Amino acid sequence: MTGFIGSLYGKALGGRSGPLLLDLWREIVRLAEKHAEALPSSRSVYDALTQEFLQDLAQVDAKDWRRMCWGIGPTVYGAVALSWCKDAQIEEVWMDWEASEFPLKPGELYERPALFLNPDLLPHTVSLAEIGRHSRGHALSYCAMICRAGSNLEFDCQYSQPSAIPSAVTAFLMDRLDRKPSMTVPEANLLADLRQSEAPQSQEI
Repeated sequence: MTGFIGSLYGKALGGRSGPLLLDLWREIVRLAEKHAEALPSSRSVYDALTQEFLQDLAQVDAKDWRRMCWGIGPTVYGAVALSWCKDAQIEEVWMDWEASEFPLKPGELYERPALFLNPDLLPHTVSLAEIGRHSRGHALSYCAMICRAGSNLEFDCQYSQPSAIPSAVTAFLMDRLDRKPSMTVPEANLLADLRQSEAPQSQEI
C-alpha cells in the first residue's frame, strides 16, 4: 500500500486528514475491542486487519495524528498507530502510551499493543543485554522490547541488584523464564533472585 489515499481505508473515504483520520483511529480501536471479545482461534483476523490499517498511516504526518489523538484523549492504540506515521519519534510514542495509562504487563491482551509497534523505530535484537542498554532504564520501552522478542529472548546478562529492577520489568522477566521448557543454571539463579526481590520483606521489631 502506498499512502493513505490509495490505501484500504483511504479508498473508501477519499482522503487522509481531518475527520478521516478520526475514522481510522476508531477502526483501529474497534478492532482491538473485537480482538479482546473473540475466541483465540479467531483473533488472527483482527490482527491482520489492524496491521493493514497501521500501514496505511505511512504518509500521515506524525504531528497531525498526534494532534488528533490528544484532542480525543490519549489511548494506547493511538500511541501505537503514531509509530507508523511519517516522521514518528519513538520518544513521543512512549510519552503518549504512558499518558493513556494502559498497563503493559504479562498477558496476551496487555501485550498486544507492543506487538504492533513499528519495528523500524525499535532496535532489532532479542538480546536482553542490548534491550537493557537501549531502554536506558525506561520501564515501558524495556517491557515492550521484551514482548517483541517473544520466546527468542536471550537471557545474556546478569543483574547485580535484582531488587533495583523496576517491578514491571521484573514481572516480564519472571514470566518469560517461567515459560521456558528448560533453564540454564544462570537463568534458574536469575529467576530465584527475581522472586526473592519480589517477596515481601519481613520487618524487624
